[in-house]
Amino acid sequence: MNSFAAFFAVMSTVAMAGIWELVEWWYAVVNGGEAGAAFLGSQGDVWDAQKDILCDTLAKGEALRRGSLAREGNVANVEMLPIPIPISTERS
Repeated sequence: MNSFAAFFAVMSTVAMAGIWELVEWWYAVVNGGEAGAAFLGSQGDVWDAQKDILCDTLAKGEALRRGSLAREGNVANVEMLPIPIPISTERS
């Protein structure tokens, strides 16, 4: 992947994350009170929006890194973290 495509992929992720944070803010302002606070879900963290955007950006960078290694044939170098998937034996 060329550097412009990687840059565009990361910046589009940052832009979409920022737009989503603005939507959350708008909804909280319009509805206010309990509904707005429940929708935000920030639990009093004033840096929640910035943390969300940072996590989105880091995830996109990691996805690009792993994709680049896989395309180069270095699949053995792609370290995958185990993701626990809860399995319920109950049927409803």
